[in-house]
Amino acid sequence: MPTYHTYNRYSEWDGTQAFLRPDADAILSAISDDLMEFGDLQQALRYLARNGMQRSDEGYIKGLRDMLRQLREKKQQQLNRYDMGSVMEDIKRQLEEILQMEQDTIDEWVNRDSSESADTAEDDATGAAAEDSGDFKGDSLEAGSQFSDRVLGDIGKQNQQFLDALPKDAAGQVRALQNYEFLNPDAQRKFLKLIEQLKKAMTQSLFKDIENMVQQMSAGDLQKMKEMVRDLNEMLVKKIAGEDPGFEEFMEKHGDMFGDNPPRSLDELLEMMQQQMAATQSMLNSMSIEQRQQLESLLTDKFGDPELESELAKLAKEMAFLNPQGNRYNFRGDEELDLQAAMKLMGEMQEMDDLERQIQQAQFDGEVDSIDPDKLEELLGEDARRDLEEINKFLKTLEDAGYVRRDGEKWELTPRGTRNLGQKALAEIYARLKKQNLGNHAVPEEGRFGERMEDTKAYEFGDPFNLHMSRTIRNALDRNGPQTPVKLHIDDFEIYRSEVITETATVLMVDLSW
Repeated sequence: MPTYHTYNRYSEWDGTQAFLRPDADAILSAISDDLMEFGDLQQALRYLARNGMQRSDEGYIKGLRDMLRQLREKKQQQLNRYDMGSVMEDIKRQLEEILQMEQDTIDEWVNRDSSESADTAEDDATGAAAEDSGDFKGDSLEAGSQFSDRVLGDIGKQNQQFLDALPKDAAGQVRALQNYEFLNPDAQRKFLKLIEQLKKAMTQSLFKDIENMVQQMSAGDLQKMKEMVRDLNEMLVKKIAGEDPGFEEFMEKHGDMFGDNPPRSLDELLEMMQQQMAATQSMLNSMSIEQRQQLESLLTDKFGDPELESELAKLAKEMAFLNPQGNRYNFRGDEELDLQAAMKLMGEMQEMDDLERQIQQAQFDGEVDSIDPDKLEELLGEDARRDLEEINKFLKTLEDAGYVRRDGEKWELTPRGTRNLGQKALAEIYARLKKQNLGNHAVPEEGRFGERMEDTKAYEFGDPFNLHMSRTIRNALDRNGPQTPVKLHIDDFEIYRSEVITETATVLMVDLSW
C-alpha cells in the first residue's frame, strides 16, 4: 500500500497572507446574546461592530471602540510631543539671525569710514610735505579709496538708523524689511526665504498641495494664481445666485494647480478649502493671544501684489459662510516646530478629528461603510483597515449563509438562522448542566436524591445528611486518639453517597397570532 506524505510550508507573516475570516456560525454565535435580549438583528450587529469579535484562528477583529481608543491615543501623543508656541519663536529666531548678519555688515562699513577719517590728519600732513617736494605719486588712487569708504560709511549709517527704528514685534519688522535694501546678500537671501515661507503658509490656509500649485512664486506664478482666485470668486458668485458656476471650464483652465488629486466638483473644492481654513484656524487657536495676533499679521500682505491680495481677501469673505471655526488643541510638549511643519501637523489633527467623527457616527447608526478606509489605514495602519473590511462583511456573510434576509428596509433572521440560533441555545443550556448541591439557591422544597450507595465521602455543605456513624467515629478517634467522651468535629463527618439526578423541562412555544 503506497504511503502519502503531506507537506506544509510556513513563512513569516508580512501582512499580505490571507487569514481565516469569521464564518457565519461564529458571527451568529457572537450576536446571539444581544439578539435574544433585544430581538433586533441590526442592533445586535451594531454592538458586534462596536465591540469586535474573536476569530476562529485565535485572532481578534478590533471593533470601532478599539479603533476610536487607538485614534485618541495617537492624537494625545501629538499633543504631548509638540510646542505650538515654538512656531513664532522660530520666526523670531530667523529674524534675529538676519538682523545680526546685516548688523555685522553695517558695522564693517561704518568702521571702515571711521578708520579712514582718523587717518585723514596724518595723510594731510604727509600730503603737504609731498607737495613741497613735488612728489604726488599715488595720491589720486588713495583719494579715490577714501571717497569710496566714505560713501559706504554713509550708506551704513543710514541703514543703521533704519534698523534702530524697526518695530519691536516680528510682524512689524517683517513688514518694514520688505522695503529695505540689504547690505549683506546672505541676509537678504534668508529674508526672502522667510517671506517665501509666509507666502506658502498664507496660500496653504486656503488651498491644499501648495507646493504643486505655486513652486517659486515667480511673476508668472503670481499672475496664474491671481487669475485662478479671480475665476474662483466669480464661480462662487454664480453658485450663490443659483446659476451654473462653470466648474468644468474652471478645471480645464486651472486644474494643473491642484496637484495629483484635483477636486471633481465645486462642492468638493469648497470642502477641501474649508478643511484647510479650519486647520489654519486650529493652529491659531492653539497659540497664545499675542502669538496668534503676530502670526495673523505675518500672514497678510506678503505677495506684494495689491490685486492678488484683494482677490484673496474677497475669497476669504465669500468662504465665511462655511464657518470653519477650527478646534483648540492643548499642546504641552517641548519639541519645536517651524511654520510649514505646524501647518502639516494641523492638517493631520484635522484628519484625525474627521475620522473620529466618522467612527462615532458609525457606532450610533451602524453605517460602517461611511468610514473612509484610506484615511483609517493612513492614520492607524493596515490592520485597522483589514478589521474594518471584515466588519463590513458581517451582514454579507450571514446573508450568503442563508441566516438573514432583507425585508424592505430591515434585515431579519430566516427560518434557517432561527433554527441555528435555537440549536446553539439548547446546546449551551445542556452544556451548562452539572451536579448541583442542595442550598445553592432558594427553592420551595428540597429536591429528591437518588438511591443511597455504599460508597462514602466527606460531608460538604448542602449534602444530604446520611451519616455513616462508624466511619465518622473512627475519624474522630484518629484525630484525637482513644478517649471518652469522643469529641466530634465537622471535618469528621462522613456520609453515604447517593445518586444525583438532574432534571430539565423543555417547552416548545409556537406563536399562532401571525
